[in-house]
Amino acid sequence: MFARVYPFVRLPRRFGFFDYRIPETLMVSRGDVVRIPFRHREIFGVVADVVKITEEKRTLDIVSRDPLFSIDPHDLSRLEVTACELGQSVSSILNVAYDGLSPFPSKIPSLTLKTSDSPSITRQTTAIVKEVLEQLTHDRTFAVSIDDESSIVLAHALCKTMKNQIILLVPRERDAEMLSNILAPFAPVLLTGKTKPRERNAIIRAWRDGSVRILIGTRQTVLISPNSLDAILIYQSGCEDHDTKRRNPYLDNRRIAEGLAAAHQARLISCDPLPPISASLHIAKASNLPASPLIVDATHHGERSGFPLLTQTLLEAIKTALHSQKKVLLSLNRKGVAKRLECRDCGHVP
Repeated sequence: MFARVYPFVRLPRRFGFFDYRIPETLMVSRGDVVRIPFRHREIFGVVADVVKITEEKRTLDIVSRDPLFSIDPHDLSRLEVTACELGQSVSSILNVAYDGLSPFPSKIPSLTLKTSDSPSITRQTTAIVKEVLEQLTHDRTFAVSIDDESSIVLAHALCKTMKNQIILLVPRERDAEMLSNILAPFAPVLLTGKTKPRERNAIIRAWRDGSVRILIGTRQTVLISPNSLDAILIYQSGCEDHDTKRRNPYLDNRRIAEGLAAAHQARLISCDPLPPISASLHIAKASNLPASPLIVDATHHGERSGFPLLTQTLLEAIKTALHSQKKVLLSLNRKGVAKRLECRDCGHVP
């Protein structure tokens, strides 16, 4: 019998699995984490499939199987689909997800608590959080337009009401540290790029066996396999730092979180003062945005003001705001507008 194994190492996308001979004394199946010889060293890998025949002329033996750790087959399928969509090898995605996994025992790092201001809880915030919790009984995936402090109050309420595992996904490491200090009474675990390899190993294993209930962090938190996931809360879901364009492989944490929530039938809540357009707002009362936006037709005769791009309605709104001692912010969206024009025939730039 042979096992098709994805090694936990960064590889070009043309590489898939590698075939290894299964010793007679070993039983493995899809999702099992095994130790394999790879390029003159031993590393971890995950079994993708077990077959009777291999086309490889020379195969090495699996060294051992990790008896205490495995990857959920549904999560493995999810990462395979993610790799395919990104044009990456599955091994590269697994290398990001399980970076730091080792056979050596280690302890989960204890949080160093710092003094932090508690979020202010107003009646409006209380009503919003209550409505979100009620919505959780009907919808598993929705977005809510609330400010950052209300999002923290919502995270506190989720930690208090949910029985199983919760992921609090944040765009930046400093946000994770801030949130972990506020939620310290619930004993959360922090997983970011600053986490040391041995501590990362302990967190990955504890998250898989269910001994960690609340996980706060960046992109690796939605890649590793949970035990029993209840909810994922995406903090500042409109922030582009969730899309890690500066690190290879390029992952959008929000899309990965959607796949993880779907695979485990968990609830997914996106929180932001201005959520992405792709997110559907199911909670109208929780929105801080105008309920009925005013759309002005700039081509209408009565809207001509004599100034380019400024309609008569806009000028009157500006005057009203300034007379009320308020401030006005005008934003011109130039996305898709060429910075210059050049003739393709002669090269002239008008």
